[in-house]
Amino acid sequence: IRRQIAQDLGLVVPPIRIRDQLRLEPNQYVVKMKGVEIGRGEVLPGCSLAIDNGTASGSLPGVETREPAFGLKAYWVTDQNRAFAEQRNYTVVPASSVLATHLTELIKRNAASLLTRQETSRLVDALKERAAKLVEEVIPDLLKLGDVQKVLQNLLRESVPIRDLETILETLGDWATRTKDIEVLTEYVRNALARQICQAYLAEDGKLYCISLDPPLEDMIQAQVERSDRGSFL
Repeated sequence: IRRQIAQDLGLVVPPIRIRDQLRLEPNQYVVKMKGVEIGRGEVLPGCSLAIDNGTASGSLPGVETREPAFGLKAYWVTDQNRAFAEQRNYTVVPASSVLATHLTELIKRNAASLLTRQETSRLVDALKERAAKLVEEVIPDLLKLGDVQKVLQNLLRESVPIRDLETILETLGDWATRTKDIEVLTEYVRNALARQICQAYLAEDGKLYCISLDPPLEDMIQAQVERSDRGSFL
């Protein structure tokens, strides 16, 4: 999971410790980050989770529940009922995959909080090995390390990968002389990563499907945005 997150987002997740907790129910698990619970679920060993993806029909013989990562209706079924569930268009996955998917989604949702100042420094140091001049130009003359961290956190909050750190720093170097507003800088960086962002959302036919707001509605929302030193608020 940590390797996959590194490939997808460019974020190296700290080691994940697994500890037994007798106060939990026998099949229950809790995920904590910095000692604070960010998610919990339940898995039944020896069973598979049949998930209703919207096309399934009818109920199943098993324990009704909710898929923990996305909250979809699901049933815990035995191996004997696995084929029956698939015939009814349920997506059937093993218990280990349920836990792995939930953990992956929790990491992605909290990726910005996982990017600490120390981790940002490590990423910048790795970039310095192949683009020393670029790093020296931007940090600390134009932006502090903390400013770069905030831009990267803004990107991660929207699931924008920060793998291409070289392009990100180049863009910050181009625009930091004109503005120090973190939100504005983030917008410039997002624009520079447009091709990479779009690539992740292309459909199988190579098209990018989107929903656009009616211009008057967009103007109405924009007019209600209050900008301050602490960022923008609706």
